[in-house]
Amino acid sequence: MSYSTGQKERILAFFSDNREKAFTSEEIIGCVPGAVQSTVYRLLQRLAEEGLLMKVPSEHGALYRYSDPERCPHHMHMECTVCGRTCHLDEDISDRIRRAIEEETGFSVLPSTVFRGICPECRK
Repeated sequence: MSYSTGQKERILAFFSDNREKAFTSEEIIGCVPGAVQSTVYRLLQRLAEEGLLMKVPSEHGALYRYSDPERCPHHMHMECTVCGRTCHLDEDISDRIRRAIEEETGFSVLPSTVFRGICPECRK
């Protein structure tokens, strides 16, 4: 069942305005006006199940980021485990990585694959 609430709309607007960064549930509660902790936890889970948000494990617990399947159907991403910043890998790079992994392991790699590491700003 999918329905819309004021908090859901505010959370989606927050993520839409911050497409390149991932956030903990606590950060979302602090940034979204009128956010209620129990409702935010429930909505984040539901939005991830619906594919509107991506839930990514990190050293700080789960991070959530905007998911735009229409914008990102054919390439992979890099995500910083420190700040949560996400960057898009070029389709050619994604294809080369996918082919190399498939040839070496036989695994079929999903275009939604996210590689985790530390971005240049956080390494400084």
